[in-house]
Amino acid sequence: MSDEPRFARIKVPAVLPYFIRVDHLRTGDEEPNEPTLDAPARFVPLDQIIINNLDDLFPGMRVTEVLPFRLTRSAAVELDDEDVEDLLEHVEEELRMRRFANSVRIQTPPNPSPRILNFLLNELRLSQEDHFARPGPIACVDLFEIANIDRPDLQTPPWKPVRPPALADPEADIFAKIRERDILVHHPYESFSDSVERFISSAASDPDVLAIKLTLYRTSQDSPFVDSLVRAAEDGKQVACLVELRARFDEEKNVTFARQLEAAGVHVAYGVLGLKTHSKCSLVVRREKIDGNWGLRSYAHLGTGNYHPKTAQLYTDLGLLTADEAITGDVVRLFNMITGLSSGQHYDRLVVAPDHMRNRF
Repeated sequence: MSDEPRFARIKVPAVLPYFIRVDHLRTGDEEPNEPTLDAPARFVPLDQIIINNLDDLFPGMRVTEVLPFRLTRSAAVELDDEDVEDLLEHVEEELRMRRFANSVRIQTPPNPSPRILNFLLNELRLSQEDHFARPGPIACVDLFEIANIDRPDLQTPPWKPVRPPALADPEADIFAKIRERDILVHHPYESFSDSVERFISSAASDPDVLAIKLTLYRTSQDSPFVDSLVRAAEDGKQVACLVELRARFDEEKNVTFARQLEAAGVHVAYGVLGLKTHSKCSLVVRREKIDGNWGLRSYAHLGTGNYHPKTAQLYTDLGLLTADEAITGDVVRLFNMITGLSSGQHYDRLVVAPDHMRNRF
């Protein structure tokens, strides 16, 4: 066998947790018990397990040096949007290219092997300024696994949001409540699920609702809003959703949502070419008796935060539920513009970028 050194890369499986629970192995239990003060949970990092079992991966060879490292690639891989016929496929191609994008950072533990580090820097075309050494887990995101352990005695008690006073009765007709007066909600102190989620879910179930429109920038993996839109479309309602495919680092998730919504019969738009749609708004059109005659009334939600039930429990945002005709009329015109039905809109109450906001301010 040649004495010439060889370099081998081992990819740490992303499907496995980074911290492996091992305290039950000392007692012979098949599964770990709930951690307590008297029986704490003990973990070993996955990369350390791999490092200490390299002889099994490379039998008959002598491992002389090991260096765990984490690579960051550039996310700025955007193809030219000009003359794009299918933006969805265009973004999917960008996501495929991102996997092979240029490296911009390498992270290692302190005091790395100079030989391995220099080899990696040369191969990846990085400089010493692109190298960051840090103690502990290389990826801080892995610490969420520890933070999520069921030890409430070590955690700050979670804030339990209250129902907005106007929506205190969960059985009340939310549309009747909005007709009475505008409802301003302050998240996370007032419940997102009992206001915004309830608004869209009720619209999806209400037989008098004819249409629902919503903008989707970021949402959770198990989004109740996507479920409500799918349910409404399958029930025969006219449903439209603008999915912002270029929401940075959520592109892949939003592509999946777009295909799921299209498969259910939702009219999916991808926004105005060359712009990102950050608007967080939704529109519900409902058949009602108005002054004794049947007609259509519009309801809207305008918010500063995403339609994301998880971040809505953390981030401070405001939301407005309204049936004000001046506002809902503007929201109708806004959806006509961002879904490509019209341009050059005039707004009475909304200040919409980029055409109106700068001039107004």
